[in-house]
Parts: sequence; structure tokens; C-alpha cells
Amino acid sequence: MDFSWSSAVATWYAPENRRRALYLGLLAGLAIALVNMQVRKPYPFGALYFVPILIMAASLELWQLFAVAATFTFVREYFQAPAAQGAAFQEHFQIAARVTTYMVGYVTTGLLIRVTVQSRQAVIEHLHRMQEQVELRHDAEEQLRVLVESSPAAILIADSRGRVLDCNRAADHLFQADPPGIKGRFIGDYLPVLGSMPKGASHHQPFRTKISSRARRAGGEVFPADIWLSSYETHSGDRLAAIVLDASEELREREEEGLHRLLSQSHIVAGAVWHEVRNLCAAIAVVHLNLQREGALSQSPDFQALGNLVGGLKNLASGELRPRRDTTAEEVSLQEVLEDMRIVVSGQFAEAGAEIHMDIEDHLPNVMAERYGLLQVFLNLAQNSLRAMRDSPERIVTVEAHSEGDRVMIRFRDTGRGIANAKNLFTPFQSGAEVTGLGLYVSRAILRDFLGEMTHEPQPRGCCFVVTLSAVGVPQEVQV
Repeated sequence: MDFSWSSAVATWYAPENRRRALYLGLLAGLAIALVNMQVRKPYPFGALYFVPILIMAASLELWQLFAVAATFTFVREYFQAPAAQGAAFQEHFQIAARVTTYMVGYVTTGLLIRVTVQSRQAVIEHLHRMQEQVELRHDAEEQLRVLVESSPAAILIADSRGRVLDCNRAADHLFQADPPGIKGRFIGDYLPVLGSMPKGASHHQPFRTKISSRARRAGGEVFPADIWLSSYETHSGDRLAAIVLDASEELREREEEGLHRLLSQSHIVAGAVWHEVRNLCAAIAVVHLNLQREGALSQSPDFQALGNLVGGLKNLASGELRPRRDTTAEEVSLQEVLEDMRIVVSGQFAEAGAEIHMDIEDHLPNVMAERYGLLQVFLNLAQNSLRAMRDSPERIVTVEAHSEGDRVMIRFRDTGRGIANAKNLFTPFQSGAEVTGLGLYVSRAILRDFLGEMTHEPQPRGCCFVVTLSAVGVPQEVQV
């Protein structure tokens, strides 16, 4: 056994040294007892027995402490008794008092050492836990610091007065601030929407929100920005954390896409108008031909000019009705488009007390389409169904999407009043339409641009429109 011992007294009561302390205490008690046995004089050997008690107390259980104290008391009294020449034995009260005094002294000393050692050990364990927590917190702070500094988004923290307390390098780069950056500056100089932030209002409830606003660079250049905000409280006051992203590219893409859709729809609407113009020109041409046959007006220059004008207008209308060639179809996830449609119309359906149910086939293949045009078609069908169900006691729209061979069929069923006459359903400017009668005509024209189709499917109750699209593959999960 290794009896190496540290010179520091504090290590005697360490958990790993308690066995050694027990052996040392027993040896010390045995040595004192042997000396006491040899020297039978009224020396204060009783005080020496406190030494092994002090050494062993932390290593003993409570019952063991009482046993050791009683043993030392008996040994001390046994070896000290002959020196009193029998007089002490005659005074039983003095014997009892002396035994009790030593017994209480030994036990009390042992208990005091036990409590002291246990308290010290608890303090040491608490300090170790605190040190571990400090190290873990330091690691977490370091990871958070690396995450913030490496983030491409601008992240900054401001106090209740609107002063920037800290920010990452992306914030200085986004706002193009010269060294030392925007730290310490007023946040309203860069994010005007935050310039009116409440000052020193610690009673405000914390909030989290996202806003789109205008931001300003250090040089004065204004740009659109998406801002995520959250507030929190510290012992030094309220704090506001902001994550800022430059939305210029998103704005450009959105505007370009909006312009593309506007031109596409304008072409479709113009085509519908020219279609009607051509029909009118054909009718006028028939009347012109009949008048020409009668011979009364055939030689009139004005009559001939009228015929030329009608022919030119007809040719112009025919030219404007030629199909477009610039529409580009791409592979589109039909599930995502239908989910986007549901999100957009869910608010309108909730306000009208209507429901929209989605029945989408698992592992539905992607389709060839133009994403935003397809979304507009679905929105138009869903809103048409919602208008048709205004007076219905049950207002439910069911959207079914299933694959059939190399085609994907999407059905919009509603519980509305249905369609009495579907003959001119896709005709523009039809009589009896609630608006202009262009919605279904434009929707079908959009689908035909990427080889899709829309048809009406008769139902015993309500209305059903079927959108047919071309499938472009099988999902990976079901490939063989």
C-alpha cells in the first residue's frame, strides 16, 4: 500500500486519503494507549486521545465514531484508575462525570470535524461545478461569437437609447461604414425605422417580429432590407437585437417576375380582345361583300376604302393572335405550389367560413410548368370556388392531385351552386360573368403556354375543374 502523504493538512480529509487517515488514526490511538499503559501516572493522557479522533473523524461513520470515542474513554479510564489508589472508585459520581466528559468531548470533536470536512467538501464540489459551468459558458460564448462573426447577415445589438453596442463584420460591410464601424453610433442613422425605439422603457414586454423597410448606408445610399427584431432585458437595461439582410436582389427578381407576368397576361388579354375584333371584322366583311354584290356602292371610293380598312384590321387581329414563343417551362414541384396556394387563400377561406381540403398523392412527380403562372391558375380556381359558395350552407373546396401515366391531374371540387351551361365557359367577355369573364380564359391560356390544359368536369353537385400537366419524372423514393 502506498503511504505517501501530502504535506498539506487540507489533503488529509480528501476522499482519496480517508483510508490512509483511518489507518494513521488507529496507529496513533494504539500508540497513545501503549504509552498510557506503561506510564501509570495521573498525566493528562485523555487529551492525547483527541489526536486520533481529529485524524479519523472524517473517515468514520456516525456509529463508528461513537464506538471509537467509547473505546478511547474506556482505555483512558482503565489505565488512569490505579493511580487514584481506589479513592476514585469509591466516588462513582466523579467517575461517571469524568467518563461522560471525555465521551462527550471525543464525540463532539469528531462531529465537529465531520461537519467541517463535509461542508468543505461541498464547497469544493460547488466550486468545481461553478468552474465547469464557467468553462461551458465560455465555450458557448466562443461558439456564439464565431457563429455571429461568420454569419453573412448583419447582426447588431442596440441599447434603449438606440446606440449600437456591438455588431459583426457583416454589419460594417453591409452599411459600408469606415473603421471603427457602426459600433457606438445611433442605429436610426442606418435603420430609420428603428430611430423611434422606446427610450428606457424597462416595463415593455419583450417582442419578436420581422419587418421590411428601407435602410441607409454610411454614404447615404438607400436600399430595401429585411429586418428580424427581438428585445430582451439585462441588468443594465433593455436591449434590441437586429438581423438585417439586403433585399435588393430579391426586389429586383420580384419586380422582373412581376413584369414578366404582367406582359404575359397582357398578351393573353390582348389576344382575347383581338379575337373579338376579328369576329367583328368578319361580320363587317360579310356585310361589305353583300353590299358590293348589289352594285350600288361597288364603284364608290369610300366604300372600297372601307373594305380595305376592314381587311387590314382583320389581318392585324390575326397577327396579334399568333401564339407566343418566349414562355419557358421548367421542372416544378406540384406539392410546393399547392401548399403555397393553400397558404395564400387560407385567410380568405377562414373569413368566409369555408374550408379547403388537400388530397395529394404521396410521391407525386414533378411537372413541366412555369411556377408563378401555375400558382396564379390555382389561385384563380380557388377564389372562383369561394365566390360560388357564398350562398351555400356547406362551403368546402377539395383539391385532389394524382398521377395518371405520364400526366398529373389536379381537380378543384367545390360545394357551390355549379354551372348550368358550360358551353361558353372559357369564352372571354361572356355575358353573365361576375367580372369580365377573363379569369378562366386567361388561366387556360397560361396552362397551354407550357402544354397544359384545363377542362370542366360535370358533377351532380357543385363544380369541378380539372388541370392536366405533363409529368417529368418519378421521385427517388419509388425508383427501381
